[in-house]
Amino acid sequence: MVGVDRAPKVAEKPYLFVEGGRMLLAIPPVRHHARGPAPRGGGGEGGGGGEGGGEGATREVALSDGGVHVATPAHSAAEMNAQLDAGKHLILAPGMYSLAAPLRLTRPGQVLLGLGFATLTPLRGGAAVVLAAAGARLAGVLVQAGPLRSRALVQVGDGEAHGTAEDPMVLSDVFVRAYAERSAAQPATCETMLWVRAHHVIIDHAWLWRADHDAVGHLTARENPVDHALEVDGDHVTAYGLFAEHALADLTQWRGEDGQVFFYQSELPYDAAPPAWPYAGYNVSAARHAAVGVGVYSYFFAPVTVRDGVVAANRSGFVQPFTRKLDGGGTIEHVINGVGGRVSAAGQGSYVCPGDEA
Repeated sequence: MVGVDRAPKVAEKPYLFVEGGRMLLAIPPVRHHARGPAPRGGGGEGGGGGEGGGEGATREVALSDGGVHVATPAHSAAEMNAQLDAGKHLILAPGMYSLAAPLRLTRPGQVLLGLGFATLTPLRGGAAVVLAAAGARLAGVLVQAGPLRSRALVQVGDGEAHGTAEDPMVLSDVFVRAYAERSAAQPATCETMLWVRAHHVIIDHAWLWRADHDAVGHLTARENPVDHALEVDGDHVTAYGLFAEHALADLTQWRGEDGQVFFYQSELPYDAAPPAWPYAGYNVSAARHAAVGVGVYSYFFAPVTVRDGVVAANRSGFVQPFTRKLDGGGTIEHVINGVGGRVSAAGQGSYVCPGDEA
């Protein structure tokens, strides 16, 4: 068991509430060294059942004041982007949104909030959403791959825009998947499900899933091809609750410096080809990286061998990484960088604790 006393940097998910007969959008503050929920009045130490570092109050925007646009699947990407370009926050009603262009958040502090896990599908090979301003927030959406191969389905940063230490970009409850029904004319496909290009980003719960099965049965590498669940090229990216499953190359590639991850669950692709799968569930090339509770699981159809569940340029920042074989064939030889025992039997697990050596 690994416990973390405080979250180094966190922001709660935006939400709607009713007060005085008006509906408002609440945008909770970013808190540093936080414990517990954010009080509505701000992040002061001990206030309202939550603890933080003296951050400001929750922002509240009344929908009736014209600063929030509520969209439905009947609205086009162009119509929704026009509202975003006008500086409005965007709320998506439940439903299936087919997007001819990415929804772009380009104003500082702008929010895109989905209700009922509004589902976004890019139709033309681009991203569904691009965050391109400090403080931009994406929450409560399900993004799925379309028929044309996208570089990324959700893109944080556009090569120029970044968050800041005090005003990071934030993703909350963002699910991304690659799945197409078997009767579809083309498979659902992308290179990467979530690509973080910006500095100073918070990810709070993201599930990145290449479909491994449906109601008919298991799927194979010829269906729903995806290289990576997550790529991180920005510095100072903090993540809580990352889930990455079944991508066909390194599930996560983390290149940005000073990243922090608290709980990571990944399952390698069922349909990896024998004899050796040359990738990892978590691959960090950055020199400075901290990760608590990184787990890599396997359930191979064939006798596949994986050398390391986790690969890291510097493993000193990893706290108790582990591997586990759920069932099926094959083995994971080591937990991280040649350290940690082999898992080759169903239900077998292996941990690396501080001080363990090869």
